[in-house]
Amino acid sequence: MSYTYFSHKDRVAMERLLKQGFTPQQIAERLKVHHSKIYRELKRGQTENGYSAEKGQETFYAHIRSRGYGHDKKGHSEKSAD
Repeated sequence: MSYTYFSHKDRVAMERLLKQGFTPQQIAERLKVHHSKIYRELKRGQTENGYSAEKGQETFYAHIRSRGYGHDKKGHSEKSAD
C-alpha cells in the first residue's frame, strides 16, 4: 500500500488557512485530501498556541527516523543502510 504525506508546503498552507478561520473540512477540500488526514495532522502539529507547520514537520521526521528511515536534502525518505 502506498501512502502520501503532507509536504512542508502543505503544512504551511494548512497553518495559514487555520489562522484565516477555515474549518478542517474546508481545508481538506482545498488541499484535496480526506478530512481525517487534516485531523491527524492537527494532532501531529499541536502546540500550546494551536497548530504549527514546523511542529508537524518535526513530528513527522521523528516518526520516520524511529522507523529506520532518513531523509535526503529534498525531504524524500530513504531506507537507511544500517
